[in-house]
Amino acid sequence: MKPKILLVAPYSDKSQKRDYLIPVGLLSIAGVLRQNKYDVVVFNAGFKAKDKLGYTKKFLLDYKPDIIGLGFPTDAFESAVSIAKLAKESNKNTIIIVGGIHPTAMPNDTLKVSYFDYLVHGEGELTILELATAITTGQDIHYLQGISYKKDDKIITNTPRPEILNLDSLPFDNLDLLIDLEKYPKQALGQMHTSRGCIYNCAYCSSPIIWKRNVRFRSTNNLLAELEYLYKIHKVRDFNFADDNFTLEPDRMRAVCNCILEKGLKIRWRCCSRADIHKRFDSALLKLMKRSGCKNICIGFESGSQKLLDRADRGIKIDEVGTLVKMVRDAGIKVHADFIIGLPGENGITLNQTLALMKHVWKNARATMSVAIFKPYPGTLAYQRNKFPDLKGLGDKFKEIFNYADACNIKSLSGNLQYLSGRFVESITSPKELSSAFKKTVKAWMRKND
Repeated sequence: MKPKILLVAPYSDKSQKRDYLIPVGLLSIAGVLRQNKYDVVVFNAGFKAKDKLGYTKKFLLDYKPDIIGLGFPTDAFESAVSIAKLAKESNKNTIIIVGGIHPTAMPNDTLKVSYFDYLVHGEGELTILELATAITTGQDIHYLQGISYKKDDKIITNTPRPEILNLDSLPFDNLDLLIDLEKYPKQALGQMHTSRGCIYNCAYCSSPIIWKRNVRFRSTNNLLAELEYLYKIHKVRDFNFADDNFTLEPDRMRAVCNCILEKGLKIRWRCCSRADIHKRFDSALLKLMKRSGCKNICIGFESGSQKLLDRADRGIKIDEVGTLVKMVRDAGIKVHADFIIGLPGENGITLNQTLALMKHVWKNARATMSVAIFKPYPGTLAYQRNKFPDLKGLGDKFKEIFNYADACNIKSLSGNLQYLSGRFVESITSPKELSSAFKKTVKAWMRKND
């Protein structure tokens, strides 16, 4: 009899927004396992729960899995350990397999955790299938590609597994395997990955850890089939193409947009792009994207300091931002601007340059913005270079930048009912939060944002 398998997305107290993201990678693995007659479900441990560990413990006791797969980034490492501990305490014979960005970047350190039995490197679909089969049948695992495991107090790492070249071979109709699917907001269900990998090598990015720098695309027919599946079966109308760089190839972009129009799919979609999209896309293609439903492009500007961008291997020129913003704005597409503060070499001067760029983007595009503080994640070039910034004395400037971004978002989205209802729901449970939201809104409308 085949074992019951539970795939878990551990929670992170540092990244609450991720709790509402569909664990697309685990669902892909689950789909392959189901194709091969395994009893499998996917559980998001952070979703809809104040007591996340208690919520997870109850589910473990109810489901009673034989094998648990934990896929996680660095900021969810602690909860992955806690979940594995719970599982082993409930049933010491439960097999724990770990994978994802952090285990792939730090395999030996990760496997030192006594609760973890096996580690999967990189893509997990074929590796976990073969590993589950070997565990079930008692086969020797020394020949399995892409895993690490413990033997006689030593960590053994097998040969790497080649990348999955034909992404169309992976099932996408897997949403029914997600626990509490009906409780997710509709817009969360529209998260899609249409490619794997990125040709660029930004120093702070974790993409090369899993996908390397070889980009593999799903065919246009295959991704349109998933769009129709989500559109017709799950009634999704808002989509997020969450590829590292959905706009990498103009010809493919043109084909996707034309197919959406030909299929008559009345959808709204957004994607991510680099701040040099204007070098490869012309106005006609951007307008085609708009006609097919593109409402928003998230662009990684990251910093207003050319020096910091060059240090981070971004390959972006700040003096071209004006051309980019104008092209996107003229096509009728909204800009969402991403920034990172605290990059190696950051100081008061470079932060002022970033604030100046934010003001320029706001003035010319009325963009929404997000700001993240740089974290040197294991496995990235920035982590390997071991050059971490000294951020002492920059707190006030950080606060100014966060407040500016928040004010831009409130002004840009104050007419968006979905945004307003979201902020209201977040605040309604706490008078303090409700008061804070009101004060932020008033302050945003009082400031000039020049």
